[in-house]
Amino acid sequence: MFSERRYTYAKPPRQSRSMAWMIIWATVAVFFLQLLTQGQLTALLQLSAPEISRFQLWRIGSYMFAHGSLTHLFVNMWGLFLFGRMVEERLGGTRFLNLYFTSGFIGGLAWLLFNWKMPAAVGGYLLPAPAVVGASGALFGVMMAAAMMFPNQRIMLLLPPVEMPLKTFVPVYALIEILMLWRADNVAHLAHLGGLVGGFLYIRGQAPELWQWHFLRALRDRWRRRGWRKLAGGKPPPAGPDAAAPSSEEIDRILDKIGREGINRLTAAERRTLEHARERLRNR
Repeated sequence: MFSERRYTYAKPPRQSRSMAWMIIWATVAVFFLQLLTQGQLTALLQLSAPEISRFQLWRIGSYMFAHGSLTHLFVNMWGLFLFGRMVEERLGGTRFLNLYFTSGFIGGLAWLLFNWKMPAAVGGYLLPAPAVVGASGALFGVMMAAAMMFPNQRIMLLLPPVEMPLKTFVPVYALIEILMLWRADNVAHLAHLGGLVGGFLYIRGQAPELWQWHFLRALRDRWRRRGWRKLAGGKPPPAGPDAAAPSSEEIDRILDKIGREGINRLTAAERRTLEHARERLRNR
């Protein structure tokens, strides 16, 4: 559970219809139909390997609208309400729908890949095949998109009451999902992780101009800085022609400049500093 703390960000003109709200209302309506049909509609919408093997391909999309309980429905729709609005305002309705369904599709495929089990007979009884329902995969894709576009937007968790930026919140959730893979429960953690991947791929491919949080580049730069700091030893360089490696602060400044402006913007002195440090690293 989480709540939103809004910060200022640029918005395009408001649309007359919110696709996020339309998805919420459609999903709520489907849930009440599930209750009225006493599970018959759920059996028609859920995603499982035997039905897909019989070419019931609509299930790769329909499973996102079915839910297993009122709590399951509430958590997913609350998350879509919080994250979906900000993402849709920046992406627009059409691209938001594409993001939502792309994330849900990839989440469903990831779950199927590791749960491609046909029913087995034990003691003359046919065991049911595993199945999945819920919008969590699609929601995780929307969360990833929100973190990529609004990395410094802050979220307050309700349990526990901890505030953190989206660029921290989403990796923490991803790590939890990875750790939970080995726990025997009824949660489709693979669908959640697949949804995160789907959201990342969609923003990277279809909305790169809105991508603000380049976390892979940040990880790469962090490892590079770690190597430079080991080289520099955190000590200021001595004076004289045989100066040792530059300080870690100077190397960080140059690397930050490369990240902001590109390597071609370095001065001749900055290039010599990096070359000198590189030679010392190679000699070690």
